[in-house]
Amino acid sequence: MKDENKKYSAVNSSLNKLFHEIKNPLAICNGYVEIMKKKEDNKYLEIINKELNRINQIINDYQYSNDEKRRINLLSLLTDIKYTLDNLYNDKNTYITIDCSEQIELYGNYNLLKQLFINIFKNAYEAKDKNILLIKVVVKKLKDNLKIKVEDNGKGMNKEQLERIGEEYYTTKDNGTGLGVPFIFDIIRKHQGTINYESFENKGTTITIKIPFNAY
Repeated sequence: MKDENKKYSAVNSSLNKLFHEIKNPLAICNGYVEIMKKKEDNKYLEIINKELNRINQIINDYQYSNDEKRRINLLSLLTDIKYTLDNLYNDKNTYITIDCSEQIELYGNYNLLKQLFINIFKNAYEAKDKNILLIKVVVKKLKDNLKIKVEDNGKGMNKEQLERIGEEYYTTKDNGTGLGVPFIFDIIRKHQGTINYESFENKGTTITIKIPFNAY
């Protein structure tokens, strides 16, 4: 009985993470539909179509445990995400800047890494506490791995919140699920990397990620 409960708990946790990840591209699509209604502008259809395709890919990844890996240009990946989020975020005075060389590459899963950064940017956006939120991404090439630093000037976290970061179902948001950060941790583990959070209330949060070039 105990083993069955464990199995049920693991399946339930996995499904909850799947539903959480599907909500992200759906929210992006919904945001662009609202913009199109106001501006009567069809140029956002490409982004909507791309995000709907991403939902299909997320489901496939979960259904078939897709371990697809390839050489990834990190600047292209981050620029892709920035393009997806810019029009939604800029209207809310939220800006993403990227400092990354065109030559920086790693071997990994493109879709998982995209989900990772979208979760990080979304968390920063939802922690917005100032008129203007700045999210700064700096990527550096070290001897054996990549160092990716994501820094924001949001409301930050207190000591207790910081200690509980990554705990499944723990959230400080009114409508949060507490699954976004654990999913980030899962993706980092799959790429044999490390992640560290530093945060101070009313000052912001800095996330430092290290991923080996050929880890996945």
